[in-house]
Amino acid sequence: MKKWLCFLLLTCVERSISDETRYAGASMELGVGARSIALGGYAAASYGSIDNFHCNPAAAALLSRTVLSVMYAPSYGAVTDPLAVYHYCGFQAPLFGGATVGVHWTRFFVDGIPIYPELSGGSLADRLNDSSLQPDGQALGYFQDAEDVVYLSFGRAFRHLVPLGWLYGDLPVEIPVGITIKILRQSLHQNHASALGLDLGAMLNFSLERLLDSDFLGKVSLAFSVLDIARTPILWNTRHEDRVQRTMLFGLGYAEDFGMRDGRVQLFYTQYRKYNTAHLAGMEACYRGLALRSGMGPQGWNLGAGLRWHGCAVDYAFSFLDFSQVHRLSCSFTFKRGAGE
Repeated sequence: MKKWLCFLLLTCVERSISDETRYAGASMELGVGARSIALGGYAAASYGSIDNFHCNPAAAALLSRTVLSVMYAPSYGAVTDPLAVYHYCGFQAPLFGGATVGVHWTRFFVDGIPIYPELSGGSLADRLNDSSLQPDGQALGYFQDAEDVVYLSFGRAFRHLVPLGWLYGDLPVEIPVGITIKILRQSLHQNHASALGLDLGAMLNFSLERLLDSDFLGKVSLAFSVLDIARTPILWNTRHEDRVQRTMLFGLGYAEDFGMRDGRVQLFYTQYRKYNTAHLAGMEACYRGLALRSGMGPQGWNLGAGLRWHGCAVDYAFSFLDFSQVHRLSCSFTFKRGAGE
């Protein structure tokens, strides 16, 4: 399995030399937080947890309390001895005037990548006919791949009353907007690179129950976000430049409580545009402190669950990838009062 992972890493490096590739800044596509990943990783209309900033910076504006979150994701191979690890730590706090600010960090790390000598002989036939030219499979050494990203998120929610005329009264609407500045630092063997990127997002939330005067309808969220809006340049010490392709997300969310006081069901749809156009979906069913989730992301199907007790939340996600399955476990703690309350 490690040989396959090494092959993918080296392929990414080789292909990035020629032109903009789909592998530039690939660690930023891994998602943040088990809840977000279980919903497909790109549920642009989702909010309510700290990890939603990753696909839509506007979601951070709807956090009314201070939140601290961490995630551990052993990747590719056994959980106890993975070939790669992915970590996340984030902090988001409200400010005065309906604004929020947050600092987040992710690290993708692969250790023990072998270096093999160049093949001898002029062709495969030469090596097949002469055993002295055949490699012995011994590595000359090992190197690491480390990709760190720091996210600085800012958001603010605007709330207005939209007049609908004398028959219906006013409709409360919520318009959160957000911006995320991200700083990438990558180290691969003897080379290193850095990048500075920008994400933008906005949402519109309103109640269908108030709009249509019906007790059987829930809340609607419309969302739009652009990730790597300027096609983030990754600059290497070799003076080579990679470019991260721009991502555009159009999201729709619907939440319905079916008259339950402690339960609700949320549905999400996202149109994902990057290398191609994909239609993603996610669902979350919550009752009291228990949540069950499922979602289709760009890389495959995801399942998850969550447990909340007072201010503590533990979330789990399981992702079906092309050549492996990945477990993600995150824990977040919500403080009783925020600075902006």
